[in-house]
Amino acid sequence: MVPAPGPASSLLSLSAARLALAQATDVAAVATLVDRLEVVRVAARKARASLEAQNDWATLKLEAERKAGEMLGELRRTGELRAGRPNADDASALSRFGISQQQSSRWQRLSGVPETVFRSWLREITELGAEVTEVGLTTLAARIQRPAPAYVRPAQMPAGVAPRNVVIEGDCLQVLATLPDACVDALVTDPPAAISFLAAHWDSDRGGRDAWVEWMTQVLRESLRVVKPGGHALVWSLPRTSHWTGWALEAAGWEIRDTVIHVFAQGMPKSLDAGKALDRLAGAERPVVGKAPWSQPAISGHHGGLGDTSVRFGAEVRFTPDLTSPATDDAREWDGWGSGLKPAHETWWLARKPSDLTVAENLIAWGTGALNIDATRIGAAEGQGGGAKGSSGFAGGYEHDGFAASTVGRWPSNVVLTDPVFDGAFEGVVGGGSSAPGVWGTSNAGVNPNRVFNRSPGRSAYRSTASVEEVEPAGKSRYFVIAKASRRDRNAGVPGAKPVHNDHIAVKSSILMRHLVRLVVRPGGLVLDPFAGSGTTGVAAAIEGMDYLLIERESEHVRIARARLALGPEEG
Repeated sequence: MVPAPGPASSLLSLSAARLALAQATDVAAVATLVDRLEVVRVAARKARASLEAQNDWATLKLEAERKAGEMLGELRRTGELRAGRPNADDASALSRFGISQQQSSRWQRLSGVPETVFRSWLREITELGAEVTEVGLTTLAARIQRPAPAYVRPAQMPAGVAPRNVVIEGDCLQVLATLPDACVDALVTDPPAAISFLAAHWDSDRGGRDAWVEWMTQVLRESLRVVKPGGHALVWSLPRTSHWTGWALEAAGWEIRDTVIHVFAQGMPKSLDAGKALDRLAGAERPVVGKAPWSQPAISGHHGGLGDTSVRFGAEVRFTPDLTSPATDDAREWDGWGSGLKPAHETWWLARKPSDLTVAENLIAWGTGALNIDATRIGAAEGQGGGAKGSSGFAGGYEHDGFAASTVGRWPSNVVLTDPVFDGAFEGVVGGGSSAPGVWGTSNAGVNPNRVFNRSPGRSAYRSTASVEEVEPAGKSRYFVIAKASRRDRNAGVPGAKPVHNDHIAVKSSILMRHLVRLVVRPGGLVLDPFAGSGTTGVAAAIEGMDYLLIERESEHVRIARARLALGPEEG
């Protein structure tokens, strides 16, 4: 009998420990025993106990881990433990056992070693006079080849029934709580960014980072529940608080797959003018020396931007700021300094709901789990190669090494553009300046309806220098572009809907949203947006042949969304 060396454990002997293991009937009890056995094993090693004694304790610990792995495997088979990837179980379920996902995965692998193989391995280790370790058994488990089970086509799972093609007015948490499990195909949403943009009350940080993340985690956890296993989420965020959103997604149980970066050149800087701030601090009035050579929209469109609280915001309102000069020496010293950069990108987090099925099985069972690559390719002009159709991602048109030119379009990337920022068309942008012309002059007809920019101030000259015949050389932006919406886009809705006066301060481009919903939802699928705003997600889904379920708390935004979707004022 080898006593436990020290008071760190309540185990007095191997026999007592074996009895405790035999009597343990749940994962939590075995997990507690594993922790105690590890303490004793380490203490025996530090006390320079014999190798035989150390191996006795190490063997018993492995037996306990294998037993816990068998219990966890049985819980997964009976559905009591929801699984994500194979051997990666639901963290909230594991927490009641006091173990981590890594422990669950490791123990289940160890339990997969047949008992006869395990005992044979122990005898071999003893004969060699080697040390019994978990690493050794893990290596053995990895070498074991298990016969593939006979293929059984997964049964199609019945989805919960949810309202379709409605805009529900209410708090999203309260509305989501009324929806059944696994009733929507994907989550595509543009939630608040926690920056109090233009002093909007709905965009507050709710008291700080921790409070906002906790609230957003609750929303995303409820959204996870109502999305089908394998279903995707696309969740918008601003650079400043994007990490909050990613944090909330992971805490809610989503699996982060990628981020889609939306790049544009028309953002408006939101920056404190250091010189003006110093003059205000000194109580000095700055002399007006003229008017700015530009006019500024009083509403930012679909980017974050600089607002002026003295201006009444409206969809078509613009104003011309005064130009002033420094009034104090301090202001002159710091004239030209600011506190922020010009916004030029936003982030869409691409996440997926875990499933215990493979992607192929999940497509059959739930109709979710994959991205619609072909439907979101960047279209190629006639005569140009698109991205090769396959997993290589090689650009077509090279026609070498066995790759022939393809006209299906280039593989969609995790960058989308609404301005040709990679072509040097914008002075002052990194990489800006002269560049070979692109093909932005092509029309919206033909094989490439989603790539061409609509008319926009400052781009007419660029459009006039390029045509579809200018195949080579061409700018690289065409590999990533999603067309920028016209000014009418924010007021327009589904075909047949009358234009509305949409004064929402954060309207997304319907062309961008059509690209995103097409990426994650099949025609006929159901898209959820719990932060519907003025309803652009619903407009995009309807145009793409999908159904939508929109939730919005602000009454004025609900009215706009319903009008854009040609719904009655009380519909939803």
